[in-house]
Amino acid sequence: MKKHYLTMALMAVSAVMIITGVLDQQNQTVMAKAIKICLECIGIG
Repeated sequence: MKKHYLTMALMAVSAVMIITGVLDQQNQTVMAKAIKICLECIGIG
């Protein structure tokens, strides 16, 4: 039973952090960096 509570607590904390990041528009920053890295890998950027 203890493992179940730990799993649920970690999922709740993760959800809160994801929502906070999206509200702070950090997802756009991460996507821009990911695109830049991908373009550098294939030799375009």
